[in-house]
Amino acid sequence: MGAAISGSFVGLMYIQRLSREANDPAAILRNAAKIAQFPQPLPEGYRFVLGLHLFYIVLVVIDHKSDHQQMFIYCLRDAAGADQDAKNLLDRAYDVGLNTNSTTTKFKELKSTGTAEVGGLVMPYRIGTYQDTSGKAAEGMVGCICVNKPIKNILIYSYPAPGNAYNHDVTMNLLKSIKGF
Repeated sequence: MGAAISGSFVGLMYIQRLSREANDPAAILRNAAKIAQFPQPLPEGYRFVLGLHLFYIVLVVIDHKSDHQQMFIYCLRDAAGADQDAKNLLDRAYDVGLNTNSTTTKFKELKSTGTAEVGGLVMPYRIGTYQDTSGKAAEGMVGCICVNKPIKNILIYSYPAPGNAYNHDVTMNLLKSIKGF
């Protein structure tokens, strides 16, 4: 019983620390640096909203307020589970759909595909339609980057707030500002 109480206490303290750090600007910058070399400060109009490091997953959320658009950037940092083919990772991520704090939905229709250079690496991406939380059709993007050294897989989800149009330029302007990994 003592072990259960002690374990619960340690777990609650860990969750409290994660919650505090997720919104702390210095911790967000440390977590963002684990993913990529973002410019400091971010380009005009963009801001970090959240940063979290949980086991082998690092997450940052970046907001572009004037276009009501968010980018969720997940980094999976585990050599054992790393995928070396960004296209295969993209196929799986697109099939899973958007999974963010406010939206969990599958893509309904593929609108376009493409590639872009991000931090010196090729990022394949797809733009598709999905049903947003208000029940309306919306567009969003998912892109994937596989980094060899250090080994990490990066998933980028970009989508607008309900009722707003997806602006691909907003996503690409931020991604093209990344210097490397």
